[in-house]
Amino acid sequence: NQKISYGLLNGMGYDTAKKTSNAWNFNNDQFICPICRLMYSCVSAGFSYNMSKQGIFINYNRSLEELIEKNDGVYYNLIQGIKFSDVSPFRAFTTSFAEQLAGKERFELVDVQVISYNDGHYNFTVIPPLAAKVIAKAVKSPFGKNNEYNLLSYLYSIGIKDFRGIKYYRIYDEVIRRLFNSTNLVSLIYEMEMLMSSQSSNIRFNQSHIMALLNVNTLFLKELFREEGQEVDIKKEDLASMRGAGVHVLKYY
Repeated sequence: NQKISYGLLNGMGYDTAKKTSNAWNFNNDQFICPICRLMYSCVSAGFSYNMSKQGIFINYNRSLEELIEKNDGVYYNLIQGIKFSDVSPFRAFTTSFAEQLAGKERFELVDVQVISYNDGHYNFTVIPPLAAKVIAKAVKSPFGKNNEYNLLSYLYSIGIKDFRGIKYYRIYDEVIRRLFNSTNLVSLIYEMEMLMSSQSSNIRFNQSHIMALLNVNTLFLKELFREEGQEVDIKKEDLASMRGAGVHVLKYY
């Protein structure tokens, strides 16, 4: 029974050979089995990366064939995006998911583990049912002047330059992260409105993008209330009307 420490994983555990005092009574109990060590050592081989060295791996554990298929889909979208611009892994992931929905294939997101790599760190996320439902409905909701986009694809290219210590802060990635964490978009929308009102030259979005975010957030709130046994009926037209009223208040204020 060989004992193998999981200190080999970045950001997890510690060097058990040099820091024995970190364990209770100097007896380390942080061990993993040899098979787990092998899998963790090989996991980076399955990641798909963009030009910014950000990566993603979809641990679609229904079957080995499906796992390969889903990650191949993400890789294909990253490669296609590189031809025109630097596509984020989250965008490649949801684009692949949207294509699966369009093809009417079964691509269940609930409880799928998504492992993302950015700035030297791995983040492990298991997609909750709430996020899976919101993403599925958002990619099926047309948006734009001629409905040529969906609610998520309309947000693909927007962002903020030199924000929070990041050269280019992608709004889309933040939206997906919040959905994965079952968090609403209210504070994000507020920050974007504040930047617009200050007429910042670093922003790459407009009022129509904020409207798209409001629609995504409404989908989120509907699903949240539905989980609590309540039904909320808010349509796209209602949001446009409410936002129009707010614009009039701003104008006369």
